[in-house]
Order: sequence, then C-alpha cells, then structure tokens
Amino acid sequence: MFILKQKHFVLLLSLFVIINSPIQLRAAPPRHEAIEQLEKAREAKNPVEHLRKAIKDLEETGAKTQNRAKDAIVRIERAISAHEKGEHKLMEVLIKEAIEEVRKHTEIIKRKKR
Repeated sequence: MFILKQKHFVLLLSLFVIINSPIQLRAAPPRHEAIEQLEKAREAKNPVEHLRKAIKDLEETGAKTQNRAKDAIVRIERAISAHEKGEHKLMEVLIKEAIEEVRKHTEIIKRKKR
C-alpha cells in the first residue's frame, strides 16, 4: 500500500484547499480600468484609442455609478475633440480632470460600502 510521506500529504492538502477555496480572482472594476486607460492616454502617441477604452470602461460601471461617470465621460469626449483639433494642452487638462472625477467617485462608492 502506498504511504504518503508528510511532505506529500501537506502538499496535497494545500492543493486541495487552494482548489476548493471560495476566493476567486476578480478583474479590476471598470473604474480602475478607466483610470489606467486615461493614464496611458497621457503618454500615448494615439491617445484617442485609450480615451475611447476609458469611456467604454466607465459605461460598464453599472446603473448605480453610471450617472457619476457621466461627468468623466463628458471630459474624455472633450479631450478627444481637443486632440483632433490639435489642442494638446487642453487635452491633457481634460484627461487630468477626468482622472480626478473617476477617483472622486471611486472614493464615494467606497464610503457608501462601509
């Protein structure tokens, strides 16, 4: 009969616990993904791609937070327009404001969950 050594037993037990644990890996909330896209837009040669992804992420935040995301979305849309007009300084200001807006709303959501 096969007898497990103590090391093997501990290894198998650990593996069993990990596999059966209720902890699941979760994707970052859309708000955090939006901030990441906005940060990338600041450095990108083609910021419009990242700005559009940020809008999409904010639109996915759900009904409760979507109204809060509208202010940030308006700023992002204005940033896209500024980029298309060659007004890069204005675009940078609008991106910064959008990031601040998303962070502000993220803090509001955290406070409500407490």
